[in-house]
Amino acid sequence: MFQGWSQTVRSAFDSILPLYRDTNFAYSIAAAMTAAALVLAIIAIVGFLVRSAALEARIRTISSFVSFGSKGADGLGADNREAQFASRFAEIDQRLQAGGPLTGSLAYAWKRYRKTFSFVAAPPIRSTQRPNSFLYAAVPPPTWLAFAASLFVAFGLLATFLGLVAALSFASAGMASDDVSAMQSALRGLLGAASSKFVTSVAGVGLSIVLRLLERLLTVALRSRIDRLSQALEFGIRVDADAHSAAVADRISLLVDRLAPAAETERS
Repeated sequence: MFQGWSQTVRSAFDSILPLYRDTNFAYSIAAAMTAAALVLAIIAIVGFLVRSAALEARIRTISSFVSFGSKGADGLGADNREAQFASRFAEIDQRLQAGGPLTGSLAYAWKRYRKTFSFVAAPPIRSTQRPNSFLYAAVPPPTWLAFAASLFVAFGLLATFLGLVAALSFASAGMASDDVSAMQSALRGLLGAASSKFVTSVAGVGLSIVLRLLERLLTVALRSRIDRLSQALEFGIRVDADAHSAAVADRISLLVDRLAPAAETERS
């Protein structure tokens, strides 16, 4: 059984190693790796642009309904921005529920966040949680680029080691000859082939650095837009950890106010 496996592995190596006789083969691998990294970078950038445009559109939607230049609250009541947001909530809600390609998760995140709202005695609309936790989950950064970067390093090293194995096998075959010129030629071929094989490692490490930098830049830019949208929402929604308790208290207070005249009538 093990002999059969070893023969299979040796056959696989024997089919790959001859390709390294051409010193340009390593450069072809490096070029293919560069093309693949370029495709991945384009996919990540396009995805970022689509999600970024969706976030910016939602920020503009809220800005068109709420005047962010209004003054703050004078106590416990709602300030002008919160009042505007509450008065036009139906329109804002309709706009924020709209989704599209790669942006449906934003609409779903808004629907989930909406469930935390308390509309009792609004304005202001209250929520027990901040919106950024919902938005971060809905718009994940392109962390898969970091995984791809690790794969490029691993593939570059694998191609280099295969090239070194091929160069050593070719050199050993040439050194076995009694011809001095053949031995010198094999040695020169070994050195030349070995130097070219490291091109794939250099390409793998270089492309890994580029992809990791791109992943970091896109993540920072995406998180910045999410924070801006969260800030825009918090201008109109008051974040209150005791929002539900406050809502219950408001309902009880409203009920007491309604029952008070009836109680006074019964006493009289």
